[in-house]
Amino acid sequence: METAKVAILLSTYNGAEYLNEQIESIEQQTYVNWQLYIRDDGSKDQTTKIIQQYQQRDSRIHFLNKGHIENVGVKRSFMNLLANTQADYYMFCDQDDVWLTEKVAWTLTEMQQNERSAVPCLVHTDLMVVDQDLKAQRVMFGRDFQDAFRDVLYSNSVTGCTIMLNEALRQILLQQSFDWQRIVMHDWWFALVAAAFGDIYYLAKPTILYRQHGDNTFGADVNGLQRMRRFFKMENEVQRFTAALRQDNYFAEVFSNDVRISATNRRYLRITVDMLHSENSMVAIEALVKGKARKSTLKGTILMWYVMIFRHKALTENMGR
Repeated sequence: METAKVAILLSTYNGAEYLNEQIESIEQQTYVNWQLYIRDDGSKDQTTKIIQQYQQRDSRIHFLNKGHIENVGVKRSFMNLLANTQADYYMFCDQDDVWLTEKVAWTLTEMQQNERSAVPCLVHTDLMVVDQDLKAQRVMFGRDFQDAFRDVLYSNSVTGCTIMLNEALRQILLQQSFDWQRIVMHDWWFALVAAAFGDIYYLAKPTILYRQHGDNTFGADVNGLQRMRRFFKMENEVQRFTAALRQDNYFAEVFSNDVRISATNRRYLRITVDMLHSENSMVAIEALVKGKARKSTLKGTILMWYVMIFRHKALTENMGR
């Protein structure tokens, strides 16, 4: 296993407060055959200075865009990193978390025990949600996932900072330039591609301390209040469901004729597109049934059905926004 080369991809943006802890947790990994590639996305604080300090002391750390800093957004920043590195496997890293010392080893073992030759493969893991002082709050998921393509079409349980993907998946992700305005988030897109063309495996153990604080770009719902608000604010649920269907529609535009996708997955994709463009709620609901649509939680699935049955008009109106 030690011969496998692992590229760790880190996109930074004003991350000086916690960046030292994150990089040092990577340096303390029990699996040592890794290279850390960092791209800064336009930081105004001391982030770039910190990156340079670590680069000087550890030859495995590389500052890819030193001297030509540009803000392109988190999705394009990670894709830039993926396009400009070469390894056997690729992992993604946030700037404010802490990796458990076995994270790379555990994830790589799961990958190598399951991946099939030349088949795209993605592994993701659970997380331990912590506060800004790294005090444990809860395990993020605490259960298993199926990650079938029909499920990833409607919701995403793949958290970017836990991902490892193989070279076969990287090649598909880089085969063309995607319109990132039509993609919800890079990790969800990775999951869609992996589920459509190959395999997703889930390691049901936390490999990371997932820090939650006021500056997170995206974060976990620690206290459950957001979920309670979502239950009673259907406009938010309509918007989320709309975003998912729009992304699915774009995925169909890009890949629906690709013969590498199984007939079953192409059928689920067509059903989802039909649901998106239906002006009749009953036709859309029929598509929902045919597609065996569900989200990663029972509550999410119930809300999705509520939106389709009772808020279909609002859903279709949102399509034009």
